[in-house]
Amino acid sequence: MAAFFSLSRRLLLALSGVTLAILIARLAGFQPPGKKRFLEVAAPLPANGALTLADCVLFDRDGASWAVSRRCTHLGCTVNYHEVENLLECPCHQSRFSPDGQVLRGPASRPLRRYQVEKHAEPQRYIIAIEDQ
Repeated sequence: MAAFFSLSRRLLLALSGVTLAILIARLAGFQPPGKKRFLEVAAPLPANGALTLADCVLFDRDGASWAVSRRCTHLGCTVNYHEVENLLECPCHQSRFSPDGQVLRGPASRPLRRYQVEKHAEPQRYIIAIEDQ
């Protein structure tokens, strides 16, 4: 009988430890990798080197290609790219982000999610690896 209670206590402690570790990881901002999907853009980009899509804004400037999420890190609203000011802005609380996703003005405190982009020359196209959360 004592062995049964000892095992149960050990099992309870182990489960408590695992639960606590998961809770701490979530509070620290860790999220397991999401499911990747690939978006192909076959059109040339406008002269300003930026193309707004449903999920992201694609940039191709000075020999580099990248994309940033349109989901604001503050409350999840959809940000818009402003060509004249060369920034992304959230319409909900006016957080502003640079084209590479860095926070220029809050209330957002975390940068926009950045996606990998492969640029292909012939035919000209971009493949964006979007990782869903």
